[in-house]
Amino acid sequence: MTEPANLSKSVRPFARGIVAAVWMLLALTLTGLALVTVHSNDEDQYVAATFLAHSDTMYAKFLYLQTPLQPYLFRHLLGIWQGHDFLILRLSNSVCAFIALVFTYACQRKLQVPDRLALISVVAMAGCVLFQFSASVARNDALPAALLTISMWLIADHAQPYRNGHVWLASGLLLGLAACAKITFALPGGALGMWLIWQVISGRTAWHMPFSLALGAMAGLLPLIYAAMLEPDAVLYGVWEAAAHDTTAWYHMNGRDDLLSLSRSLFMMPIYLAQGPALVAVALLAVRWRKLPAESQPLVALLIGGLLAALVPSPMWRQYLLPALPPLFALFGLALTSLAGTTQRNVVRLTLGVALLATASNLGDGLHNWWQTGLPNALRTTAEAHWIGDQLRAQGWRGGQVATLSPSLVIDSGFDLDRRFSTGSNVFHTGHLQSPARLEALNAVGPQTIYAALDNRAPIAIVTGYEGRRGNNRAMAPDAWLDAWAESRGYERVKSPAGDTILWIRARGADDGV
Repeated sequence: MTEPANLSKSVRPFARGIVAAVWMLLALTLTGLALVTVHSNDEDQYVAATFLAHSDTMYAKFLYLQTPLQPYLFRHLLGIWQGHDFLILRLSNSVCAFIALVFTYACQRKLQVPDRLALISVVAMAGCVLFQFSASVARNDALPAALLTISMWLIADHAQPYRNGHVWLASGLLLGLAACAKITFALPGGALGMWLIWQVISGRTAWHMPFSLALGAMAGLLPLIYAAMLEPDAVLYGVWEAAAHDTTAWYHMNGRDDLLSLSRSLFMMPIYLAQGPALVAVALLAVRWRKLPAESQPLVALLIGGLLAALVPSPMWRQYLLPALPPLFALFGLALTSLAGTTQRNVVRLTLGVALLATASNLGDGLHNWWQTGLPNALRTTAEAHWIGDQLRAQGWRGGQVATLSPSLVIDSGFDLDRRFSTGSNVFHTGHLQSPARLEALNAVGPQTIYAALDNRAPIAIVTGYEGRRGNNRAMAPDAWLDAWAESRGYERVKSPAGDTILWIRARGADDGV
């Protein structure tokens, strides 16, 4: 009897070492993706808002097209590594994504999923391309996902589910904060609240439980409520109107009506899920849902809410499915536990194989871009920003604002960003839908106001090059307006040696500050 016990003791340190190595590999993979993932213009408004929130008041002084929590929090990270704020903002999203993995794992362990299967489940979650994209770019996906998973961990209880009002209060607070970072994360919280009300109606819990959840959610939404009280029009436009109306109008204008239908979203959902093991997880849950324990019901509610959250924006893109991933893979771990023997081993092999292929492909794209350009993408963006700063200082400028539809290229330059361009190209390309007076009130510009706005307050430089007639920019090349104005006003044109950036520099006059 002693030999097996001694063997077990000798194996445990080795097993712990394997687990630690897997977590380290996950952290290194997320860090690597943050370095090499190709820049997305979706990042620009989040980067700009965080940069501007360090000194200006959101919505009042500059426009932001989302709920306000992330810029409020992440602005404190700026300056940690001087001249590398873009990279810091990317890495902060990687940290949030890692936290989401940790709490998805911890949630499963609270529900008595074996350690090995819980770890396999989070490796599978990390192997989804949509998760990797959200973890590696400076958008607002990873922070609310981390808050969602902490909420999941709080309410996961194998012994006494649904009986602690303090837990529901804290969970509601986290879900409210998640919605305050990205509005679509309100859907999982709403679905959880509906499920909890059903538990009350069914006599399984008391009314103070959903009340506690709702009270916590309202507390989490206080930053948004406060901003809406101060700047109602800017918040209404930024949180609702821009996404609900202007984005749709822009796709219509570019002849991309095919992207806007619900049928297209439903068609693309399994395709995005298949870019990694998420579709395997969905298939297993479809087969084994009857084997899930009763305490998994809150996770099912969160999963349904997450899937609905992906369908609300139009068009739907892969990152919109992120709210569904943590509950999906927590349930996947439970479903794996219900399998036995060869079946379980085969599902695990399939899952890990798909995760490995998706990760290799995704990393490969970033590494290929590195090989083509000579720098990891995040560092190339930083290098272009440093080049911009060097060029301006060489011309005698020591301060001033730079106007651009690509703010990620400016924040590490050492110069200020013209806050009228805080949303990148997002407001500009549909600016004709708003009156000049409203654009001015929103601290934004459109094609019909850009000449007058720039003439009224000319920037020391203009940066273009990444918003041409490409991708979905079919009807117009947004940068062309800035190029034309800069050329007509005698700005000097300089081409970046590191990328596509075009820098237009204003000649210094006698009355310009040093």
